[in-house]
Amino acid sequence: MKNPSEAFMKALNKHLASLSVDDVDNQMLQDFMAKYNQSLDMRGPLTEKTAQTADDYLELAENAPSKTKAIKYLKKACELDAENIDAELQLIDLTAKNDTEYLQRIEELLAKAKKQLEKEGYFEDDSIGEFWLMTETRPFMRVYSTYMDELMRGGKLRLAIEAGMDMLRLCENDNLGKRYDLMNCYAALEDEGAALALQNRYPEEKSAMFLLPLSVLFYRLGKEEQARQYLKELMEVNADTKKFFAAILSGRPPKIERSPYGYRPGTIEEFEECVNLRPKTYGDCAGYWMWGQEQIKALGKTAKSKTKAASRRKK
Repeated sequence: MKNPSEAFMKALNKHLASLSVDDVDNQMLQDFMAKYNQSLDMRGPLTEKTAQTADDYLELAENAPSKTKAIKYLKKACELDAENIDAELQLIDLTAKNDTEYLQRIEELLAKAKKQLEKEGYFEDDSIGEFWLMTETRPFMRVYSTYMDELMRGGKLRLAIEAGMDMLRLCENDNLGKRYDLMNCYAALEDEGAALALQNRYPEEKSAMFLLPLSVLFYRLGKEEQARQYLKELMEVNADTKKFFAAILSGRPPKIERSPYGYRPGTIEEFEECVNLRPKTYGDCAGYWMWGQEQIKALGKTAKSKTKAASRRKK
């Protein structure tokens, strides 16, 4: 959950708080960075014997060889720091007995994380819109994102939309990409107005995550010209559009070796990410895939004809 830069910023903020310093100059930052790196070098490889803090045990859990070991480390992290939201979130992931318990515990953790931030003043007006830019708010946002994902998975799309819109309010840059989830929710609910309002909010957004659900939405509404236009834009930004539609219709999705760091935008991996994680949007789209494949062929022929015509004019 946490990357090295977050761990560094957390340590830096703790250091500054101990000095009662609000602003940090370059020299102070350089001095702290040198001491921080030195402490990591002196500690050596992180093991059970060298682990000291809750974050150490959280890191051990993330690299644990077994589920049993991971749970052990996470419980130790929570014991050392009762407010370590990341550790609690991972513990829920590994120990919840069923979907009902999972969602209930996520809701409870979300309320706890929000209460912590409210107590620390992060829900004041000057912080709203800047969540995620502050490392202290990231654990809360990760829980919120998980909560929205679980609502979508359970088919509670209206509640998922409420969560997603609130996340955009808290983090206007949408670093967690919840706008994609929202667009898929709107497509599933055939909510044209909300979908277009979201598109207007992010006018520069041109990706399969936006264009595919928009095309599906307008196809379902019987507005095929708009659906075709979004499909055309999709072909322009993702060269694997034709390949993915053919794979869907064949019933034999291509084997994809995914990177542990996420999907590659503009490739078939992006389609997989979009469709597989949002079954409520695409679960009954057989007609759309067949229609889309026909449009892709027609658009491809049109593009070839234009290319040939342009070539003749040059001659």
